[in-house]
Amino acid sequence: LKAADAISLLSSSSNDGNTPSDTVSDPFEGSIQPVPKITQPPVVDGNLFEIVWQEAALLSPFQNADGTGEPQNPTETFLMWDAENLYIGVKAYVAESQLPHISQTQRDSPIWEDECIEILIDPNLQTDIYYHFVINPIGAFFDQMVNAPGQPDFRFAPHDVQLTLDRKTMQTAFNTDSKWNSNTKVATQINATFWSIEIALPREMLEKLSKSDLQDKPALENRWFFNIHRKAYSSAVNTEDLAPTTQREYSYWLPTYDSEHPWWPHTPHQYVGILSERSAPA
Repeated sequence: LKAADAISLLSSSSNDGNTPSDTVSDPFEGSIQPVPKITQPPVVDGNLFEIVWQEAALLSPFQNADGTGEPQNPTETFLMWDAENLYIGVKAYVAESQLPHISQTQRDSPIWEDECIEILIDPNLQTDIYYHFVINPIGAFFDQMVNAPGQPDFRFAPHDVQLTLDRKTMQTAFNTDSKWNSNTKVATQINATFWSIEIALPREMLEKLSKSDLQDKPALENRWFFNIHRKAYSSAVNTEDLAPTTQREYSYWLPTYDSEHPWWPHTPHQYVGILSERSAPA
């Protein structure tokens, strides 16, 4: 697996510039972005104006899937952590006169059909298993364990995109367990110019498969692959003829550089970041 960027979850006391003693053997040295530890957890209600979110790390702006620049609809991502959870906050801005498309209301329904945010986290760099989360503006939530990555799969293409694809040629080895439950807390809010997500991902659920596999790999212990993707799917009314139009836009924190399947975030781990908890409590 190849790292394109990295995040380091540093304890709040790690502000003296010192680095761990094994940094010399650290394969990710030089590509670390600190993410702060917090002492008071946020209230998970979708409100990112709570004071504690001012302590969070702000990730770099999203880019178009093919890496050509920033999208029309910007997205901001905030990260912080404590002993119990990884907290992710997202502000998904919506261009003037556009309305996010929302059709899914049930848990584990095909939420990728809608305007949505997708999060991919791999807490064990030595296996193919990772976790996939999808959230739409009204808080409908999908989570699954990915057992084997694969090429773009027809099942996970947005409905209007499926009309342009050949189902038979897109039955891939992508293998998932959508019955897996992360016990994640999720809340959203819809505002005038953006919609927001607040997520508390239990570290216990994500890390329990990691420790035994990484005992002989200290440089990789507590390092997580991470990426976040937005499917901006909106409708607008043409002021000239009042005919509604729809627009799709695919963007990523770290782009996949796939112009043919920009909706597919499950790349072969070439374009994902590293989320490290090296200084976090055990």
